[in-house]
Amino acid sequence: MNVETIQHPLAAGRPVRENEVWEFPEGLIGFPALKRFARVELDEAPPFQLLASLDEPAFALVIVSPWIQVPDYELVLADDALVPLGNPPVNDVEVAVSVVLPGPETPYSLNLRAPLLFSAGRRLGLQRASTDDRHSDRFRPEASGASSCSS
Repeated sequence: MNVETIQHPLAAGRPVRENEVWEFPEGLIGFPALKRFARVELDEAPPFQLLASLDEPAFALVIVSPWIQVPDYELVLADDALVPLGNPPVNDVEVAVSVVLPGPETPYSLNLRAPLLFSAGRRLGLQRASTDDRHSDRFRPEASGASSCSS
């Protein structure tokens, strides 16, 4: 495998190891053409990770386990949601949510509505919309009283 490097500013120049490459056969919601990603730790901001596109170097998501910020998060998916991952047992699927980084007029938030699902055994990932109407795509942990992370 050729050594690839991450181009995104949050981890620019970092080499990608083979065990950090994930295939998303369906792409992401809104980005179906992006299929190959590197999932790497953000050394300066644990427990956050970067899911950096290897197809489009400018595209990346900051991700985190939802349970770190929202301990009572319940993953609610359609019965056939895990079929593209080979239908692994739910306990074998790792879950992450994307982080909407704060800006001058935008608070930090989590997208609980569209979790990312990872099957480590097959190195496959997918994104699915939650069927739980209580899940928001702009959930603010501080506003809800959920515990916050610090690095």
